[in-house]
Amino acid sequence: MSEKQALHFLSAVRENRAVHELVAGRQDELTLDDLVAIGAELGWQFDAGDLSQAFRHEWTMRWMHFRARKRPTATEA
Repeated sequence: MSEKQALHFLSAVRENRAVHELVAGRQDELTLDDLVAIGAELGWQFDAGDLSQAFRHEWTMRWMHFRARKRPTATEA
């Protein structure tokens, strides 16, 4: 299984309208296993553990990006 495949799936959910709509249409009832199944139907191979790690990695990167934007630069301080 592959965390990298799960990251690609998450990217597709954000960037590919058809994939996004497929997931968003079932948003209230989806489990990790459901997302793994959708990913598999679309050609990605990962398990629930890989997907959990991918979520964690993606949110850590987003948090770091957000924190970097919040810090004043040397010219702003």
